[in-house]
Amino acid sequence: MLVASGLGFVKILALAKIMPGAAFGDYVSIVGVAMLSASVLSFGAIEGTIKRYPRLWVAGQRAAIGSDARSIVVRVTLRFLAVAVLLAAINDVFGWSYSRLDVVIGTLFGLGTALQALMASLLRAVDRASALASFSLARSSFAFVAAITGGALAGWEGALTGEVLACVVSLAQGRWIALRAYRDLPAGSGEVAELVPENRHDGLRLYLANTLSSVTGLGDRAFVNAALGAAAAGSYGVLAMVFQVGQLLVGILAQRIGTTFIKASYAGNTGYDAVRRIWLVFAGLLLVAGGMVGTLLLLEWLNWPASFFDKYTLSPLSIILAGGVAAMQIYTVIEFYLLSRDQENGVLAASIIGAILLVGCFIIGSHNAWPLEWFIGSVFLAKAAQLLALVVAGRAAR
Repeated sequence: MLVASGLGFVKILALAKIMPGAAFGDYVSIVGVAMLSASVLSFGAIEGTIKRYPRLWVAGQRAAIGSDARSIVVRVTLRFLAVAVLLAAINDVFGWSYSRLDVVIGTLFGLGTALQALMASLLRAVDRASALASFSLARSSFAFVAAITGGALAGWEGALTGEVLACVVSLAQGRWIALRAYRDLPAGSGEVAELVPENRHDGLRLYLANTLSSVTGLGDRAFVNAALGAAAAGSYGVLAMVFQVGQLLVGILAQRIGTTFIKASYAGNTGYDAVRRIWLVFAGLLLVAGGMVGTLLLLEWLNWPASFFDKYTLSPLSIILAGGVAAMQIYTVIEFYLLSRDQENGVLAASIIGAILLVGCFIIGSHNAWPLEWFIGSVFLAKAAQLLALVVAGRAAR
């Protein structure tokens, strides 16, 4: 998991080095919008699998998992195809600076990201930690090689094409892992005879919460691009790689630990110490975030790689704030804790608070043409408020 996080960090750093600042700004903006679309266009279908698949596994209904996943793949793919056609038509009418091919590649990356999230749900449901870890490492490795190669050969369009190819390869590899795991492992121990009826609104609430969190974690790049220009978005993208690594690391841990929360709660295991696990993850995250901040500050002081810090305007304050945002990513693990206790309302309320704060601060900063530090600080404030709201909801749920 640490290797996967490290590869993501080095990939973004390498792309920032080899691309012009404005081109890197375009890359991070389009990647952010594409990943946001992966959340929006699922309409709650993928979010609902986070809790449903582990429960189906515990109940011994592995066939139902496969049938549901195939249905989701068809629905989500059709939605993305429709969006690709619509965006291409709008691009022709309004004369955007992007080509039809750019629109198609961006849409395909969004689809690939959505299907990777579904694959992660399939793998986290099984009782084999290595299955999800192998998929995560392979996904990061393929993206590392393909995106850097594409970026070196053809700029941001090449990097984005490499990301799409990496999605295809990692999904094929993930499918192979899933088929083996679902064939070899027993599904359920017989302790749970039937499923507890699910609230049909749970998936919708989680979908809304995830979409709002994605706006604060992915749409920010596009907003900075529109407000301050592609060059500023490039500098923001370099800073964002710090909390992206935090997102990746926590996401990998949450997929494993969070599933354990859900299974333990569903099976009635009240002795499982979830809070201790959360504190351990937070301590590790603080160490990783501190290490990244210290490394960037040292590199800036040494001015190495040469000209990198001349191309991107990064103040010590902005680097420290980015590290703070990385530490706030612990909210993902707490969300899983609340989901295991059917507290989707608490997750949604926290996401609403964070999104309102971020959008409000971004609008104020854009109107007053405030520097990049304001926007990074706004993300930190929004994530800190979201985390605090989740902690309050978690205490009420204990």
